[in-house]
Amino acid sequence: MSLTNTYMAGTLSFICNICGAHTSSHMDTIDREIRSCTECGSTVRMRHLMQILAQSIYKRDVTIDEFLIRKDIKCLGMMDPQEFATPLAEKIDYINTFIDREPFFDIYNISHEKEEQFDFVICSEIFEHLSPPISHAFLQLKKLLKPGGSIIFTAPYNFEETTKEYFPDLFDYSLCHDDNGPYLINKTKEGSIQVFRKLNFHHGESLALVKRDFSRSGLIQNLTEAGFTDIKFWESPYFPYGIYHPEACGYPLTANKGPAFIGE
Repeated sequence: MSLTNTYMAGTLSFICNICGAHTSSHMDTIDREIRSCTECGSTVRMRHLMQILAQSIYKRDVTIDEFLIRKDIKCLGMMDPQEFATPLAEKIDYINTFIDREPFFDIYNISHEKEEQFDFVICSEIFEHLSPPISHAFLQLKKLLKPGGSIIFTAPYNFEETTKEYFPDLFDYSLCHDDNGPYLINKTKEGSIQVFRKLNFHHGESLALVKRDFSRSGLIQNLTEAGFTDIKFWESPYFPYGIYHPEACGYPLTANKGPAFIGE
């Protein structure tokens, strides 16, 4: 399907690769976090994650409904949206996990049973909220993968030289509120007390404090130092599925643990 077939008079007509609906959205409202499928409410980010998973397994573009039932493929999700978590679980051996309810999962405390168990780990909009040191989280992420496994990863990033850590000495902390709004109080390992205001939160299923702003080069450095290979940012639009990023600040990426997963 060409761009001329999908983009007319400022409207993008596309097939949602998550629910299969034929839908459309005005180009001015297309964004990675804006719900643009009129049927299931999927966003560009959700559809892009599933396109990458399909390409990784089948080496071609297919909707979730067109996935073969492959219970030999193991995938872990971390707070994935239900829009694709539910249909995906019908096709492959997939489990979605949470930090606030069952099934619980803490990236900093991986059980031995989960090490080297997964062909894919989907980790989307999680790592900007984790406590430092973030380098440890990337090492733990790699532990989850089988040899040859891949992560499908997103985090907002910028093009500064380095990642900005807002709370580099975070240790024993709590979020509080007063008449001026929320604030964070932290006791460092050395016993010093720090107070931070003007906090930034992302809204999702729960309120999540932003603890860092990744830079693109910082992300690459974190992944490389953790031992990931074949780091690839998926930057190309795919208009037939309504995948278009108007801003180049949060493309999904994949990275492998050794030689990549071999699909069909």
